[in-house]
Amino acid sequence: MITLTSDNRFSPDYTPRQMFSLGVFGGSYFRPIFSSIVNLEISKDYCEFAWTQQMPLHYLCSPSYDSSINHFGVSCGSTLEIWESKDWITAYDPRGWVQWYCRYHQGRRTKDDNRQILRWLGVKSRFGQRKNPSNKIKQVLLHWAIKI
Repeated sequence: MITLTSDNRFSPDYTPRQMFSLGVFGGSYFRPIFSSIVNLEISKDYCEFAWTQQMPLHYLCSPSYDSSINHFGVSCGSTLEIWESKDWITAYDPRGWVQWYCRYHQGRRTKDDNRQILRWLGVKSRFGQRKNPSNKIKQVLLHWAIKI
């Protein structure tokens, strides 16, 4: 496994607050969920982030996905069940990469940091250099805090 240091390879273009302000995950990222990873119902966990106090709730925890909230106005992404089945989710952050990033941005560090940073680097290298990307690709990149 590659061990990363703070060598500027992980340099998101947006803060979590900026991502959500622009419009991501159809406003439903922090909706109430059941996590099969931690075997718990999870809701209102966005309250751990002070910046969410100034956000309209429909940008954070809408019960259903609304693509019109997304910055590029398109629907994209997979379900929580798919994320869990692919082992993209860990008990550290049962909502996934964005929850990890919100916490990382606040200063939390875990043993999962290296894996998550490598995932971010993979998305950036796979999609971030495309010429004339579709709005779906632009929205995916925004979900990963990457500016096209």
